[in-house]
Amino acid sequence: MKLFFFLSFIEAFGNFTFEMYMFKSEDFSEYYTEYPVGPIDVGTDIFLQVSVTSRNAGLVVFVDECKATPTPEYHDPMQFIFLEDGLVTIM
Repeated sequence: MKLFFFLSFIEAFGNFTFEMYMFKSEDFSEYYTEYPVGPIDVGTDIFLQVSVTSRNAGLVVFVDECKATPTPEYHDPMQFIFLEDGLVTIM
C-alpha cells in the first residue's frame, strides 16, 4: 500500500472546473450518467473520481469530506460518511 501526504497553504484565484464521477466498478471504465444512484447497501464498495481542470497545471484535488444523505440537505441528521478529514471511514 502506498500512502501519500500532501499539505498546501497556497491561495489563488482563477477559473476552475471541478468534476466528480461515480463509477460502476473498480476498473473505472464506465460511470453513472443518471442520478440518484441507488439504493446502495451499507458496506458496498463505491468508486469515485474527482478532478480539477485549470490553466494552472500545478493544481491537485484533496477531498476532505464525502458523505451521502437521503435528502439534498447537507445537514440532514441521517448521514453516511465515506471520508472525514481526508481519511476513509469504514462502516
